[in-house]
Amino acid sequence: MVNQVAIKKLLNLANRLKSDSRFHDSFNAYLEAKDLAQSCYDMQALLLSLIGLGHTSRMIGNFKKAREYYQSALDLADVEHDRQSKADCLVGIALSLKGCCLWKEALKEVKRARAIYKAVKDQKAMHYALWAQGTILRIAGDIRKSIKCFASAGYFFKKNGFLLGQLYSYCGLGGSYRVAGENDKSYYYYKLAYVKSRSARDNFARAYSFCGIGNAHRMNGNFKDAEVCFKKALDIYNSIGDIVSSSYTLWSYAAIYKIKGDAQKALELLNKAKKNFQETGDIRGFIYCEMAEAELSYLDNDKDNALEKIEFCINKASEFELSLERQHSLLIKDLFTKKDTSHHVDLYNKLGAKMVNLTLPLNIP
Repeated sequence: MVNQVAIKKLLNLANRLKSDSRFHDSFNAYLEAKDLAQSCYDMQALLLSLIGLGHTSRMIGNFKKAREYYQSALDLADVEHDRQSKADCLVGIALSLKGCCLWKEALKEVKRARAIYKAVKDQKAMHYALWAQGTILRIAGDIRKSIKCFASAGYFFKKNGFLLGQLYSYCGLGGSYRVAGENDKSYYYYKLAYVKSRSARDNFARAYSFCGIGNAHRMNGNFKDAEVCFKKALDIYNSIGDIVSSSYTLWSYAAIYKIKGDAQKALELLNKAKKNFQETGDIRGFIYCEMAEAELSYLDNDKDNALEKIEFCINKASEFELSLERQHSLLIKDLFTKKDTSHHVDLYNKLGAKMVNLTLPLNIP
């Protein structure tokens, strides 16, 4: 009985820390709860601990470890005949796979989760899985479908008063609308997400919305305002230990200096981001950094290095079937080799994306 009380306290603590975006501290509390649950054979507490360890590992960018924890929880959920937890694990696995750019496998898992949620009539969880599907489709390069997922999830969460669901759906819409070239909508949804994040006291989402607002400013050429937002986002991401999101923010920050012609500062930021992307296994983020470095090499008249880097990006994006990143890389190569780029407008349109200016240096959305 004493152990059960201790486990409950640890799980409550871990959940509070996770809600406060203190992911490292939350991970340690879940780990302690797991060990105690194993020692007294409390399978339900063990299951909750493993899922929590998966969530917190994923949020700090350890996708491999997250998948291991989710898989252990999934195996236990099968033994315990816990369909709800099984679906939760599948969504976690899907988001971890997305982090490694394995989007086909990720889509398969999230669809399995949605089928279970539908069977157990959990509408809230089913729409959370729909949000997850939207994030995966964005990685896959299907921008129109990602917008539909985020909009549908956001409508449900708003109608039913689920604040956090609204918040993450609005962040998703902000990101997809930016890629679609609808920057006013992107700014609107990220600003709305920021307001919601203050009400929800969600530090991760606050950083996410700061970064999104910064990117909206970047796309509009408001670089001073963008820098302010990126600095705020980085401060929060660094405080909560989210190296994945901080690295994408570093890339966005570097894009400003690339456009302004400060290659040294841009490379400094890109090197930090690349190191993190290598650590987490995020090939998509690594490709974006290589694309930026290729542009900088070209602008510095190192054309051989520029072409070598952009060929790497084309090959890797093709290997992982990252449609949008492949399109960016092909455009950059044509710009390097002075080929006609007018056909790229239609290629972007097919993906539901848009590039405002097809000249170097690119302001990639």
